[in-house]
Amino acid sequence: MPSAVVSTAIVAIAGIVMASIFAAALLSQVGVVDSTFRGVSQNAINKMKTSIDIVYLTLNGSYFVVYVKNTGQRSISVDEIELIDVYFGNDSRQLYVYNTTGLGIWNYTEVSPDNTWSVGETLIIRIYNETAIEGPTYYVKIVLPNGVSDEDTYTI
Repeated sequence: MPSAVVSTAIVAIAGIVMASIFAAALLSQVGVVDSTFRGVSQNAINKMKTSIDIVYLTLNGSYFVVYVKNTGQRSISVDEIELIDVYFGNDSRQLYVYNTTGLGIWNYTEVSPDNTWSVGETLIIRIYNETAIEGPTYYVKIVLPNGVSDEDTYTI
């Protein structure tokens, strides 16, 4: 009889230990899923509140000027601005990277320089083409780091 009590106690303790291990594993995964869901939700909200519109595109001597308005519901930081992808060209569209000097690059000027592209504010982007400007039609696409974009064409 005492051995039956000991055996039952050992089985009960083993069951409690196994249940604890299972619960700990399950709770840690619930935390991972919750964290991932929060991140995805925040990214979706961020993207929904972001919108831009190319309002004007013109040739200014040897470079193109693009006026882009922040039509969304949130401001865009300088760090995000400098990560913008600019696609530009006539037949073959090329990716231009942000830089302050050189050819095959783009840079910008804020209308009100406060290191934030505020809602309703227009950003002035200058695109410095590597080749001669021949036309007749040029294409520009502005893509923000979160994937929101706008595109337009310019005819010489």
